[in-house]
Amino acid sequence: GSAQVQERLGLQVLPLNAQIRRQLRLNADTTGLVIGQVDPSSDAAAKGFRPGDVIIGANNRPVGTVADLENAVRQARAADRSAVLLRVQRGTAPPASVAVRLR
Repeated sequence: GSAQVQERLGLQVLPLNAQIRRQLRLNADTTGLVIGQVDPSSDAAAKGFRPGDVIIGANNRPVGTVADLENAVRQARAADRSAVLLRVQRGTAPPASVAVRLR
């Protein structure tokens, strides 16, 4: 399950729903995963990820479900890559792409 994401990236994530979209002032059609918690010892924390950020892509593919993100982590590990490129939306700022090291 999402344990893989938490273990490898240090992120707890939840699928977006209408209520979360409203709270974060996102467009109604935004798809992705909202970050609930960030492990302070993770590379994600070092790169500035914080609760409320929305992961909208991983390794240049859209992310709509936790399984999508798990697949990106699994594929990166299978290809012996040490990081996953996450596309992140924070509030109304333009999305940013950030490489996060796997652990």
